[in-house]
Amino acid sequence: MHDFACSNPHEMYNSELKQTAIKYKEQDGVATMCEILDEMRAESEEKGRIEGREEGRKEGVIVYIETLIDFGIHEDSEILRKVAEKFPNLLPEKAIDYLAEYKQSHS
Repeated sequence: MHDFACSNPHEMYNSELKQTAIKYKEQDGVATMCEILDEMRAESEEKGRIEGREEGRKEGVIVYIETLIDFGIHEDSEILRKVAEKFPNLLPEKAIDYLAEYKQSHS
């Protein structure tokens, strides 16, 4: 237990753990940790961009659905047809989910 609480690896008792801790704290570990953290940051940024685009597209589709309903189009099949025309890259399953979400939030 002592070794896991040590911040200074030279005070550790277990030689294998001691050498590993020294490697990562003093030798090439800093560079390795920086590379790993940079990769994690880049992955997180990309994930955030993807989620942001998806959220923006979802909001756009829901606003379009609301507009269609405001203009008197109430049949699900007609709404979904118009959504497919307006958003050709949107998967039909997503359009159905967004319509269901809109209806649930406005019932």
